[in-house]
Amino acid sequence: MFKPGIGFNYNVSNLERTLAFFTEKLGFKVLNFDSVNGQAMISTNSRDCFIGFAEEQPVIPSSTCITF
Repeated sequence: MFKPGIGFNYNVSNLERTLAFFTEKLGFKVLNFDSVNGQAMISTNSRDCFIGFAEEQPVIPSSTCITF
């Protein structure tokens, strides 16, 4: 979803917990929530300012080494 203004985007480990904090504790409003793709956007108390969130997938370190 495109929204004109100033935006900040963050990767989070738990989208539902993040949205609960920002809406219940800080009073922000959810503009867009896409549970299939793990993305959400909230409006802040500042005009034309929003925060976007994307749920990240955990990265599992491996011991593979590329040699040329």
